[in-house]
Amino acid sequence: MGLSESLNLHDENSKAAAGVSAAMSLILVCYYVCIRLRSQTHRDVPAAAAVAAVSDQETVEKCPVFVYSTVKKENVAAEECAVCLGEFEDCDVVKMLPKCEHIFHQHCIDAWLPSHMNCPICRQKVTFDNNVSREEQEEEVLGTESEVAGTTAEPETVVGPEEDVGQQHSESEVLA
Repeated sequence: MGLSESLNLHDENSKAAAGVSAAMSLILVCYYVCIRLRSQTHRDVPAAAAVAAVSDQETVEKCPVFVYSTVKKENVAAEECAVCLGEFEDCDVVKMLPKCEHIFHQHCIDAWLPSHMNCPICRQKVTFDNNVSREEQEEEVLGTESEVAGTTAEPETVVGPEEDVGQQHSESEVLA
C-alpha cells in the first residue's frame, strides 16, 4: 500500500467520522429541544388545573340548595341519595344539579363534584349558563317542576326553631 492510497483511505475515514459526528450532534440537539419543550408543557399543566379547580368550585357553589320536604312536594324528589344510598329525611338539606335536576344530600354531592364534575346518576356534566343568575335558575327549576305537578311555584314560608312564630321567611332567605 502506497502513501497516496493511505492518504486517500484516511480522507474517506475522516469524512465518514465527520458525517457521523454531525449526525450525532443533530440528534442530541433535537433531543435537548424535545426535552425542554416537554418540561415546559408540564409546568403549565398545574396552572391550568388550578384555574379549572376554581371554576369547578364556583359551579358547585352555584347549585341550588333546598330542604328535602319542599322538593318532595314538587313531585321531583328521589327517595334516596345516589352518593351515600341513604334515604332522605324531610329535614335534610339537599342540592339539585342544574341541568338534570337530580338531588343529593348537600354534603354528599359537595364531596363528589370536585373530583367528578358530573351527575352520579346520569353522568351529565355539571355546568351553568354564565348569563343566567343562580336565582333565575332556581326559579326556572321550580317553575318547570310546578308545571309538571300542576301547581304554582310560590316560595313556601319556613319558620326556624329559634324564630318567633310571627316572623316568617321565604325558603331562599332561610337557606341563603
